[in-house]
Amino acid sequence: MPFEQRWDVLLGAAAAAFGERGFDGTSMSDVAARAGVNRALLYEHVKTKEALFEAAVFRERELLVAYIAERYAATSELPVRDRVRSRFHVVLDYAALHPAAIRLLARPEANALLHDAGRSSAPDDLAALLAAELAASGRPHGRVADVLAAMIIGMVNELMAVGPHADWNTEAVVDLLTDFTMAGMAGVPVEVLERADRPRTDRRPEG
Repeated sequence: MPFEQRWDVLLGAAAAAFGERGFDGTSMSDVAARAGVNRALLYEHVKTKEALFEAAVFRERELLVAYIAERYAATSELPVRDRVRSRFHVVLDYAALHPAAIRLLARPEANALLHDAGRSSAPDDLAALLAAELAASGRPHGRVADVLAAMIIGMVNELMAVGPHADWNTEAVVDLLTDFTMAGMAGVPVEVLERADRPRTDRRPEG
């Protein structure tokens, strides 16, 4: 197998292993066994578990970004409800196609790695989109966008975790998420959004 092709297989095995067990619960031997190679061959590609984890996270992140960007480009001119629906759909579609990648990217250590590397995580991307939507409608669009993104990602993550074992209608679930989000946003008074957008005033100074 060519070197680059073998590296791709190893990264796929790493994504699956780290996604299931986390960084601390996964060894280099675990990844090598999952890939069907000996550990010495894995070390020809990467010298440490930290470097392997970083490579797997960055790879899955870039593949997800490319998938979302392609799908979003086709819906950018749609009405707002259709855009919201497409954004839920694309995440659930990707999760169905690449469950190991989603499990890995949902790991706290993966999000911390992306943040430290200056690469946005899924909540960051969604917050930026929500901020643009809120700003366009004249609503608060600072911290409240981060709060809303965390809420929506939480809903979607739970659905993705249960999804492989459920017999629900995906289209109906996407409609439910879309209408729940749209109705919720329409029903939230601006005053509530403004309060959620303001920083805390009772925070103690550090040190």
